[in-house]
Amino acid sequence: MKLSAQWIREFVDVPVDDGRLVEDLTSIGIAVEGICGKGGDIIFEMEIGTNRPDAMNHHGVAREAAALYGVPLKPIEASAAKPADSSGKGNGTAEAVPSRSELSRGRKSSNDFEIDIDDAEGCARYTAQIVRGLNIEASPANVASRLALVDQRSINNAADASNYTLWEMGHPTHAFDLDLLEGGKIIVRRARQGETLKTLDGIDRKLSPDDLIIADANRPVALAGVMGGFDTMITERTKNILIESAWFDPVAVRRTAKRHGMHTDASHRFERGADPESIPEALDLAASLLLAAAGGILAPGRIDARGRPFARRRAVLRLTRLRLLSGDDRLDLDFAAEALSRLGFSIAKRGGNTPGVSTPPARQLFEAPFHSGLKAAHVAISTHDGNYEERSQGVITFTPSRGMRVTVTVGGQPIKESIDLYGISYERQTGDQTQWKVSDIPSTDFA
Repeated sequence: MKLSAQWIREFVDVPVDDGRLVEDLTSIGIAVEGICGKGGDIIFEMEIGTNRPDAMNHHGVAREAAALYGVPLKPIEASAAKPADSSGKGNGTAEAVPSRSELSRGRKSSNDFEIDIDDAEGCARYTAQIVRGLNIEASPANVASRLALVDQRSINNAADASNYTLWEMGHPTHAFDLDLLEGGKIIVRRARQGETLKTLDGIDRKLSPDDLIIADANRPVALAGVMGGFDTMITERTKNILIESAWFDPVAVRRTAKRHGMHTDASHRFERGADPESIPEALDLAASLLLAAAGGILAPGRIDARGRPFARRRAVLRLTRLRLLSGDDRLDLDFAAEALSRLGFSIAKRGGNTPGVSTPPARQLFEAPFHSGLKAAHVAISTHDGNYEERSQGVITFTPSRGMRVTVTVGGQPIKESIDLYGISYERQTGDQTQWKVSDIPSTDFA
């Protein structure tokens, strides 16, 4: 994965040069495999682990750098997202808070467009915004050139607004030609036996009842979280657009993509767990970029449907384990809590030495709760994806491999006959004191 050094620096004032930044990011698990380019076109060749979808974008890597160096993280700006006034002038988004009953099926905006979530397990939340009166043409040079830095081909100003949003903040969005959606409705459901869909790549696909799809009132129009449909794609004739930002279940997206032999930038993120709290922010950013490049008027009222609530993963931070992992008996909870909070973990005061910790939404599925926060405190612990090697200043180092073996050293010696870190158990496999077998690997549906 390629990321732009300058794009990262737009969100954080890094106090070191690019060479040192590469070394420091790699030391905390955000591996930079290579660097190329010059001037403002420096590109990092990144190896982002499957458990870190939050870092598969420029703002996410900037968040890691901000935590590492103890400097502020700048927010993503979507300044064009302002509601249209009564005269019909102006651009942007105005969100009315839906009632509890409306949330269960979706909410009609003032444009009388409805979203129904029929599969709440497959789609926890689906938001949309309508933009009218657009001119679809080539993207501005600054957008096209920035996408080119990360090997993304410019398509048009609408498609590029979604693509730019993905690479800036990591959450996929999609744009439909509003006038080609039938029945004034979007339905998130499973496909029906015998249904077909021609996707954007021009391939006619026979759908399975297990496929999670986006449909209008009459037919499928997209494979949810994977790829849009050919019949509702944006063309130079498009004048009105519906922008989608949603959260789709990782297992459902992966199974659909695998069944159809597909792998896209969107499915890559959704399969690994997109951030549910970034849904409205991604919608605003995509709309802002679209309005700046294509003109038009943003219709009042964001459409927001919720299939089910999100619950933050909670755990307890234990001082004894923290000191074991760091190899430093002087380490205290105040330091650890401060490091964790810089990465989005919520710390709740508890009695004694066990404060409660809530994991950031973007790290709910695949990560040990304190993984990045402890790394920010220069502690090495294991992730369970088996994709890359960890090196750090800590005394514990794990080296996952495809053979489900893990090397565990504490000053050159194993801790004990078996260990259990954050729900994954390891036990000694051979007479070699540093060889351990992973005895509880997560389902491959989450790999």
